[in-house]
Amino acid sequence: MAGACLQGIGRRHDALLVALFAAGRADARGDDRHVGADDLADGGGFLCRADDAAHAGGERLFSAAVRSSNDAIITKSLDGIITGWNEAAERLFGYRAEEAIGQNINLIVPEDRRPEVMGILRDVSSGHTIENHETVRVAKSGRLIDISLSVSPVRSENGTTIGAAKVARDITEQKISAEKFRLAVDASPKGLIMVDANGRMILVNDETERLFGYSRDELLGNQVDMLLPVELRGIHAKLRANYAAHPSSRRMGAGQELMGQRQNGDRFPLEIGLNP
Repeated sequence: MAGACLQGIGRRHDALLVALFAAGRADARGDDRHVGADDLADGGGFLCRADDAAHAGGERLFSAAVRSSNDAIITKSLDGIITGWNEAAERLFGYRAEEAIGQNINLIVPEDRRPEVMGILRDVSSGHTIENHETVRVAKSGRLIDISLSVSPVRSENGTTIGAAKVARDITEQKISAEKFRLAVDASPKGLIMVDANGRMILVNDETERLFGYSRDELLGNQVDMLLPVELRGIHAKLRANYAAHPSSRRMGAGQELMGQRQNGDRFPLEIGLNP
């Protein structure tokens, strides 16, 4: 019988076990069952009936890992019906496993996000994996939750995609912290710019936009050298490389007059402080 069962165990590259089972199974009475908390606790024998003790032990370990995960792990069929729901999903969304299993995944999806879910299911049906997709879901209480999703296809033994396994992580606090940081940066009376190792701007504040006459969209992703007079940009690139090799908090060009250049070509004196 082992060769006839559907293979629902999957592994991600980060070693997190994510897949449960996507299509249910027929038990000895012939009725279809879905993954629930009791199934996860029982472990061996749910994904398939196997005589091999080592295989059964592996299933128990797998089920225990899913059950104890701090991330919400949900499986669903390709038409969006929830087939698996671990304890972390219960805590995150407020629905018990017996309330969620058998329902459409739209149970936790705001109406304006439902086309997004259909697109994800289409991608997964084609064998694609979705990584760290930030979106919004809704709890039983009606509270909107910012989450990061990773969704992987669940395949049968012959390689056919039979469902989707989703790992959801609550990033609400992370979003709140990021927003507080953004507000603090924008409230600064001085222009603030953050650049990556390649000199591309990844954060600017309102004062930077006002000083240089560019919109945020025009600045982000572009080289910070664009804010300098043309004849200084090559030199500045070398100075950036030297600073990256020996970072410290200090004033840039102490004792020298530094110039910036606005979008309209006007030049103006600058004082620049550097922080790694």
